[in-house]
Amino acid sequence: MFFKQWLPKAGDALPSPNGLSRHFTVQQYTFAAIGLDPKSLQRPIFNKILALVPMLGLLTLVIPMIGYASLYKSDILKVTDALSPLWEGVLALSKFFYFIWNRQKIIQLLRKIWIKNLKVNNNPEELAILAKENHRDYLFSLTFCINVMTTGALALTAPLMIATFYALKGEKFLKALEPPIKAIYPFDFQTPSGLIMLYLWNSLFVHFIMFGNLSFDGIFFWFTCNIAAHFRILRLRLTCAGQENGGNITKTTVNACINLHRQTVELAEEFNKIFRINVFIKFAISCLQIACLAFQLARGKEKADQIFHFSFLISASLQFFLYCYGGQKIKDESLAVSNSVYESFQWQNVETTLRKSLLIFMIRSQKACNLTGVFFTADLPLFLWTRFVISLFIYCAVNNNPEELAILAKENHRDYLFSLTFCINVMTTGALALTAPLMIATFYALKGEKFLKALEPPIKAIYPFDFQTPSGLIMLYLWNSLFVHFIMFGNLSFDGIFFWFTCNIAAHFRILRLRLTCAGQENGGNITKTTVNACINLHRQTVELAEEFNKIFRINVFIKFAISCLQIACLAFQLARGKEKADQIFHFSFLISASLQFFLYCYGGQKIKDESLAVSNSVYESFQWQNVETTLRKSLLIFMIRSQKACNLTGVFFTADLPLFLWMALKIDFEQQQRYIESVASGDD
Repeated sequence: MFFKQWLPKAGDALPSPNGLSRHFTVQQYTFAAIGLDPKSLQRPIFNKILALVPMLGLLTLVIPMIGYASLYKSDILKVTDALSPLWEGVLALSKFFYFIWNRQKIIQLLRKIWIKNLKVNNNPEELAILAKENHRDYLFSLTFCINVMTTGALALTAPLMIATFYALKGEKFLKALEPPIKAIYPFDFQTPSGLIMLYLWNSLFVHFIMFGNLSFDGIFFWFTCNIAAHFRILRLRLTCAGQENGGNITKTTVNACINLHRQTVELAEEFNKIFRINVFIKFAISCLQIACLAFQLARGKEKADQIFHFSFLISASLQFFLYCYGGQKIKDESLAVSNSVYESFQWQNVETTLRKSLLIFMIRSQKACNLTGVFFTADLPLFLWTRFVISLFIYCAVNNNPEELAILAKENHRDYLFSLTFCINVMTTGALALTAPLMIATFYALKGEKFLKALEPPIKAIYPFDFQTPSGLIMLYLWNSLFVHFIMFGNLSFDGIFFWFTCNIAAHFRILRLRLTCAGQENGGNITKTTVNACINLHRQTVELAEEFNKIFRINVFIKFAISCLQIACLAFQLARGKEKADQIFHFSFLISASLQFFLYCYGGQKIKDESLAVSNSVYESFQWQNVETTLRKSLLIFMIRSQKACNLTGVFFTADLPLFLWMALKIDFEQQQRYIESVASGDD
């Protein structure tokens, strides 16, 4: 209530839509923080002091920041440190002036969509769609707002924390203090009065950066969510139209759907026309900004600075993701209309004239409504491509060899994808373990039985209390939730780090093979002793890593194999015998998780084995042996003989590899089928 008194109260304000909680809330407050009202045509700038003072604070600091970057142009760390907030400031300024310049168009589009939202109040199903999209907008905008404000607070406090740390070590606080925003200042900020002036100026800069970006990005995402909502409402109306009068649709209904589609497409095109210049500016600047931040984070500095750069990088990435996700959302929802037109009507019963109208409607809806940045489309593939290119660029800047880095990136990406898939599967299994008994009990309760009497505990055990009472049920689920939580994250953490080890050890064997290839091409095939020794040393180091890894994990591999066989056998038997559907789904998910766990160990062992053996072929194929000196040839021969011995991952007395996984899977499958056939046969008797 305290903050509401600061919100603008325009004479042409629109009423809030009923049924939409927190509608446009975050956007109102962020615009109000820089003196703007995006809902009013009469008075879009309601407070000139809030609009001008922070903007001037930023504008006057741009030239000193550029001066600082040019002064230290030979030091890339200092240059990127100055440029990261500079790019964000330029973005905030461009968005502010872009809004002022196009305020009539933006506000008119907002009011047009707002009025359409008010008309939806009569239909509860359509209102539910609108409420869901606006709730998504609220959650994302609030998350983004919290992250940006945290970053702003860290920008101002990180230098103070670093200076305090050095002051505790004996240095003078003011001498150790660096300015939050790197620039050439016209006063000495290492005095008490200079420090106050510095923080006032920097606070205005940070304030405008935060709310200049939050306001414009927030209204952008609000537009995307509401335009997508109206495409979804159109699809709902098409479904209802197809069911009208038992499938006998009327011309009036078809025309109403076509008109609604035309209006929504016009909204999307008008939105794109207004924002496409801003999308282009955002794309161009964000790439540079994220590159600078990622470079700063990769090179490492003080912990407080690292936390700030990490938070700043998340904010910048969220900003860019917001634009790409918004464009993808409008694109997907506009294309989905075509399927709804096709699926909603019984075409064989539709009149010829209406069929032609619907056909034209369907053809037009197959053309996506895109959000463009002048010459490119803003969507999720653009976000992924940009992130990949920037990451590759930064890592290449940090590392001297982009080819070796590409190998490392590929293996770590494989580790990420597999770990993420495994994590999702295990967490789904954990959720099913807790919810399956509730679903079964609910099913029997609908049949007339008592819910608590039909309820079985998620984890079968003898409990020291009656769980068929409300208080007992709460205790049961708290206890079982702790059990499931530890099972999930205990396995995910250990198995995840195991797979990370295998991917990275395999990557270093691949890097060794790349270096062997490069060594063979060195000086036209005239290799040197230094190069050969470097490759042999790298092979020795990588083999030692693999052997140390095996030594640490072999007991765990043995335990994993012994328990997994029993576990998978039990789950396969449960699945084969069949029970309640909810239990079957849980057991199926559990079986996949257990199989993935075991596969992870076998695949990891196979990967290290294959990559270590492949080194031998690389030694043989990389060099022109007839041109190699005798002493070097003997060294390479010993190298090749040693690399023909695989680096295995063992489980005390067996090797963990893919043949082991296949043997175990076939054996368990055969035994379970035999037991099931025997049990069925004895039951028939």
